[in-house]
Amino acid sequence: MLGSVVLYAVQAAYSSDLAKAAENVAFFYIPFGLLFVLLREVRWTREGIAVKSWDDYPILGFAEIPEIEVVLLNHPELPGLGTGECAAGPTGAAIANALHDALGVRARHLPLTPERIAREM
Repeated sequence: MLGSVVLYAVQAAYSSDLAKAAENVAFFYIPFGLLFVLLREVRWTREGIAVKSWDDYPILGFAEIPEIEVVLLNHPELPGLGTGECAAGPTGAAIANALHDALGVRARHLPLTPERIAREM
């Protein structure tokens, strides 16, 4: 679809004293971050929030999750500080910056829908 953001691969680097745990948690939180950047938004009607059930809540299918590569940096002397959870925020920033690099579009509102991207162009 014209204006859609398509991700083929995600790379993340972690330095943690819990290397395997960091890797496992990253495989959850990176797709979680993708959801917020590409799909999730609170929709409102006059009656309140429009999303009333899980049937109305967008999620990524397995086929939509890009290849994820986690690089573990060996620094066992450093403590783990929110190792996996911190992937959600930088994931969004990386996608927004890649959009800017590719199209010159600086996205200021999420999710990055085709309509929002087209308006910014």
